[in-house]
Amino acid sequence: MDFRSNSVNFVPPEQRFYAGGPNDVRGYDRNELGPVVYVIPSANVTRDTLGNVVALDSSEVRFSATGGNTLIVGNLEFRVPSPIFRRRLRFAAFLDAGGLWQRGETDVAPAVIRLTPGVGIRVATPLGPARLDVAYNPYDLPSGQLFESRPNGELLRLPDPFTRDRGRRFTVHFSVGQPF
Repeated sequence: MDFRSNSVNFVPPEQRFYAGGPNDVRGYDRNELGPVVYVIPSANVTRDTLGNVVALDSSEVRFSATGGNTLIVGNLEFRVPSPIFRRRLRFAAFLDAGGLWQRGETDVAPAVIRLTPGVGIRVATPLGPARLDVAYNPYDLPSGQLFESRPNGELLRLPDPFTRDRGRRFTVHFSVGQPF
């Protein structure tokens, strides 16, 4: 989906690939890896008398995953039993790798594979393993088109791409079941 032009070939969101989260690349929150657009409410955009954007409150910018048509994910996980409660408690070290991009479009960022290492704890429960994973992510969020959300629901495309710092380097996931 190309949000930089006025012509968009719509592909339903449920038919696109998304990545990031507790079951693929654990260094990212859900759907945080891959193409995104950013949206800011118009109340947080300051314009000059000519209507040009002069400032915006970047803390109010939200991202929305647009998905892609090409996905690659690889996981490596090493699990060892705990010295105590060997049958119920396991420790894990992992390295997740993944990339998500829009293949076949011009003027799109090149494909990039991101690596996120981490550690976790697995507890055997009657419902399956409960797990707590902590992953390190040294990357910023991807660059994307910035849109201003008007009160009437209209989205106005702002001219420059936007990039936001993740603000934190560790991502924590709690979930039930094996990651893959």
